[in-house]
Order: sequence, then structure tokens, then C-alpha cells
Amino acid sequence: MATLAAVVLGATTTASAQTLTTLKSFTDFREGGAGGDTGLTLSDGMLYGTGGTVYKVSTNGGGFTVVHQFTGGGEGFGPVGRVVVSGNTLYGVTSYGGSNAGADAGDTLGHGIIYRVNTDGSGFTVLRRFNKAGGDGYRPSSGLVLSGSTLYGTAGQGGASDHGVVFKINTDGTGYRNIRSFDWINGAQPEAELTLIGSTLYGTTAFTQLGTRSGPLFKIGLDGTGFAALYTFPKTFSVLGSGRLTLVGNQFYGAGWSSQTGDALSSLYKINTDGTGFQIIRQLPPGSRFGNILTWTGSELLGAWHDSSPSGGIFQVNTDGTGYHVIKTFEGNSFPVGDLVFSGTTLYGGTYADTQPSTVFSLDVRPRLAIAAAAAAVKISWPSYAHDYVLEQSPTLAHGSWTYVIEASADEGTNRMTTLPVSPAPGAMFFRLRR
Repeated sequence: MATLAAVVLGATTTASAQTLTTLKSFTDFREGGAGGDTGLTLSDGMLYGTGGTVYKVSTNGGGFTVVHQFTGGGEGFGPVGRVVVSGNTLYGVTSYGGSNAGADAGDTLGHGIIYRVNTDGSGFTVLRRFNKAGGDGYRPSSGLVLSGSTLYGTAGQGGASDHGVVFKINTDGTGYRNIRSFDWINGAQPEAELTLIGSTLYGTTAFTQLGTRSGPLFKIGLDGTGFAALYTFPKTFSVLGSGRLTLVGNQFYGAGWSSQTGDALSSLYKINTDGTGFQIIRQLPPGSRFGNILTWTGSELLGAWHDSSPSGGIFQVNTDGTGYHVIKTFEGNSFPVGDLVFSGTTLYGGTYADTQPSTVFSLDVRPRLAIAAAAAAVKISWPSYAHDYVLEQSPTLAHGSWTYVIEASADEGTNRMTTLPVSPAPGAMFFRLRR
């Protein structure tokens, strides 16, 4: 093997971490980063998010703009969830504000609104002010989904029994209707964003009969027909109320709390879209809490965790629950929250911190190689979580010159390592990981 002296000079002894880039650091509530509760949507190279405002920032960190600053009152305040991007228009909801606040205690902040605004900040319009007295759902806690020219959403309160609704409204603000009002019998308090497959909406509720926190997975047609509670989660498992379902093939993946073994542990589950095959595939380590929505990369699931320190990071797990690895731990008391968006090889998300500004970040999740000199050999290492990658070498970088490195590798828990002898022949050898 050719000498690697030119490569070894700048090498380190452990595999280098993924590249984390801060795209925006929020220092002012009026910018939109309050709490870091960032429901991100990616469209044409721009990330759109919600916090104290609706804002946008490009995937390279430039072009940050507050699209809309909510003023409260009839205009609403407290935007939540992801915005829907359709052409040059954004659609979303707020949890508070509107002109229909009640007089009873705790109801004076208003019931929230449905709004639209152009991506350049013009044309802000209130499509609907939720009205509890009129039978609307109210106080939504997640974003909308769009089918044609109709928006669909959930609200955890309101409706005929005041146990929450699935609602629809046209994009011009007409045609608001509750297509499902929940009761204790078939679920109560839908909080998560709906998942649309064809002409059917899927979701979960936080509660079911007698208030037990084990609500059902349900489906309902776009016109409100065909409602069915497909599966009621066991009493030992509590669905994460705001956790949107992640669709992979014909299975949903989600998160909740499992108390099957005594102490409640933050857990990931899968279930078929017809309600069969419920299975807890992974429990996070004790003290760790699932922090957002699972994201499918095309080959594995990514999610976020945090603890009471507070600290947290990004993990990877296979769809059968194997291969769990933390691929990035955030520094200080910062941890990722809200929606993660995956595009190409990059993950985008938001962070929350008690004593630091919240941020929007990008994380290149490709594993990195590291090379270090070791006497008459070189040691090559890469992250343990890259278990489905192979190490290849080439003397020229030319197409067709890459060959598989057959030497056995050892895994010490964080990194896999291979030690290769160095021959006296001059020249260079290049290495790469390939999935």
C-alpha cells in the first residue's frame, strides 16, 4: 500500500463529527425564535418557521426575514406548527387571539385563528377566528395539511362535546366545517398534525374513554365520512399528543411513553396503516425524552432527544428499532425541538436553550472519515452508526479504481476502526465511505 504521509499530516485520531451550522440565532422575541418551537417547512431553498412570528431563512443562512409579526387581538398570536407552503402563499394557525375570547377564567386569551400570508410578507388575511361559542374547534396546537384548495387541521378543544375536532376550510376562508367532533368514546383531544394519504386523513388523539391517556389511531375521509378508530393504544402506552405520524411504506412511526416495565420511558413505535401490528421498536435511555417528529431519510429514521440537564441531540434508528446511535450531541444547555426537515444529506431544525439564543441549524449527517499515523501503519476510523457503509480505497480517484478494503474493523462503541500497514512505495491512497 502506498504511503499516506500527505494525508496523515492533518489527521485526527477519532472520526470527525458532522458539520453543524447555525443558520440563524434569535436574540429577540420579535424575530420569531422565542422558545425555539420551530415548526420548519422547506420550499425552494427557503426554510419557513414559526415562533413568535412567521419567518424565513435560506438553507445557507442568508435572507432571514420576518414574514409576519402578530399583533394580538383579532389578528391572533402564538403561531404553532408548520406552515403550509402553496406557491407564494403560506397558511397556518395560532393558538391564541382572535375576537372570540370568552369571559370565563382562562379563556380570555382568545381561541386562535387560521391565517394566510404571502411569502414576501404581504397580503396577511385572517381566514377564520375560532369561536368556541359557535361550536368551532379552538386552541389548535399543530399545523394544517392541504388537499386541493381545502385546508384540514385538528384542535384539541371545541366541537359538539368540547373534546376536540377535525376541521376543514377552503383556502379563501369559506366553508369552515367540523368534519369530526370527538367524544370520550372514540377518542378525545386530537393535538397532532394530520397525515394525508390519498383521500384519507390519519391522526391520533391524546385520550380515550374515561380519560385514560391511550387514545386511538383514527382515519377519516376528506368529506368527513368513513371515520374509524383503527387501533386503541394500550393503557401502558401514552401517545405523544403533538407527535405527527411519520409514514414509511405502509407503516406509521411515532412516539409516546411506555410504562410496560414500570417506569415510563420515552418510546418509539410502529403500526400498520390499517391499525394492525402495533409494536414498540425502541425505548430511549432512562432520563431521555423524545423531542420532535421522526424524520425519514430514505434508509433510517432520525429524531431528537433531550434530558433534564438540559442537553440533547440527534439520534438515528432503523425501522426495526436496531442501530440506535446518537449522531450529534449539542453543546451547553441547547437541544433540538420541533420539526426536523431532511433534504439531500442535510438535516434542518431548531433548538431551544434556557440561557442561550434559540437557533435554526443545519446538520450534514454524512459520516466522516479520520486518518491517523500509527507506527508503520495508519488507523482509519468512522462513526459506529454508519454500519451500512463500506470502506473503499483508490490510488487515483479515477472512476472504476475504487476497491473494497477487506481488513477487519473493530468497533469501540463510538467509532469503527481499521489499521492498515504502510508500504515504502511513494504515492498516495485515498479512502471513502460508500453506502
